Amino acid sequence: MIVELHNRLGNPERIEATRVVIRAPNEEAICVAMEVGPGNFFIVHRGDGDDAMNRALRSMGINETVISEMMDHELPKPPGTLWTPPSGS
Repeated sequence: MIVELHNRLGNPERIEATRVVIRAPNEEAICVAMEVGPGNFFIVHRGDGDDAMNRALRSMGINETVISEMMDHELPKPPGTLWTPPSGS
């Protein structure tokens, strides 16, 4: 798969990878993507649950445990609209 790294509005950096871990600024894994065959991908993120995320990390040889806390957040707005935090935040 091709991973495109965007930082602001500059030209994205593109790299080839078969396994990707996206991490939060505190280094916790928040998403895993793996190419499991030509054109076939396995993607899991923290919202899929701790068990799924931890199994994905283990399958990549990463011995970390994530513990998620679900928050009541509104869904992102459609493309082209600005997101504003809920009132009282």
